[in-house]
Amino acid sequence: MSEDADIVAAAIAAVERCAFEDPDGRRVVHCFLGRIGADWDAEEAIAEIGTATRVWWGDTLLGRCLHVETNEPSPRRYVFDTVRPC
Repeated sequence: MSEDADIVAAAIAAVERCAFEDPDGRRVVHCFLGRIGADWDAEEAIAEIGTATRVWWGDTLLGRCLHVETNEPSPRRYVFDTVRPC
């Protein structure tokens, strides 16, 4: 497995591990930056990771979080909170 594939696999595992059930019963992961304060369905976040042009961990005020960069339909960057609640 390539280093990129390892990072993507670890990112998907982090989202699966950190997803939580919201009051409506959805499994979500918190995202900030690209969509300020949005809770994403875990499956949508995983799909975004799968098509990303770049995936990495970086430091934020919350700790080390998952960064995802895409180019479709336009360049966007998202930061998923994979520190809390796991």
